[in-house]
Amino acid sequence: MNLSIDLIEPGQRLREVSPAKVAELVASIGEVGLLNPVTVYPRTLYRSGNPVDGYGLIAGAHRLEAFRQMGRTEIPATVLELGDSERLIAEADENLQGPHLTPAERARFIRQRKFAYDALHPELATPKKGAGGRFAKVETPPSRQVGDMDESPVAQGFVADTAKATGISERTIQREAEPGQKILPEVLDMIEGTPLNTGAYLDKLKAMPGNEQHKAAKRDLAELQRKAKEATPEHKARERAKKQAAKLFELWTKAPDDARTMFKKQAGLVGMVHPAKSLDGKKLGEALVKIARVKFAVEDSPPLETVRIVAKRPDNTR
Repeated sequence: MNLSIDLIEPGQRLREVSPAKVAELVASIGEVGLLNPVTVYPRTLYRSGNPVDGYGLIAGAHRLEAFRQMGRTEIPATVLELGDSERLIAEADENLQGPHLTPAERARFIRQRKFAYDALHPELATPKKGAGGRFAKVETPPSRQVGDMDESPVAQGFVADTAKATGISERTIQREAEPGQKILPEVLDMIEGTPLNTGAYLDKLKAMPGNEQHKAAKRDLAELQRKAKEATPEHKARERAKKQAAKLFELWTKAPDDARTMFKKQAGLVGMVHPAKSLDGKKLGEALVKIARVKFAVEDSPPLETVRIVAKRPDNTR
């Protein structure tokens, strides 16, 4: 059946809509149409303060956004009568079967499915002190291993049920469940969309205590930013200029007076003013770095307190 797009509310999602994925769907739908309807459930919406019969989205946020961008007013949909926990499981199952999830997203969806499964089967779950709902904040990751969970009925049932619903092997479900169980949700959020979002990095994080995970992710992200900055053309140009300034200073200290005089003329220097009669090594170094800053655009040279260099510029200003 077709439903009005305006009557479908996406609600809170674990996975953000990717503009690139939506663009792919727009092109695909334009060529072959929508192959899989979105999945929704009946719910009351409010329009201008008035209740209306509408739908909540279970699965298909990218497809829904693609239809909006294409100017469509209706979208093919499958309507399911599901409870809260069943809806969470249905959303997780559809996303886990998709090819575009990142390792962090897979960890979050398996975690969501585990919470929902436990809620549907309270007779199997082992009560845990301080246990919360789906979005309860986990201060520290659970200490038990997924392998240990296999001995409990709830773990055996969850792994088997997830494998059956998604077509993913039980071994894979066990392996991918560990990051969601052991890594803090806010840490998964930190690395989403970064080069750290890999299975190998999640394995590294899950072996750490909860209080160390945030520190490690913050440190490693900062290191990535530093390396990215160093790879920019501007940074490389500044580093080259610094090396040029160092070579200039080395040659200056070894050069005789007549060579220094010739250098100042060729460098376009009008004068060097200093309270003392001569420049010592430290002051000369500062002066030459200042020359390099003028000539080679070195931005972070040391400050000059007592040395003033007057240099000719292309516009003949000082």
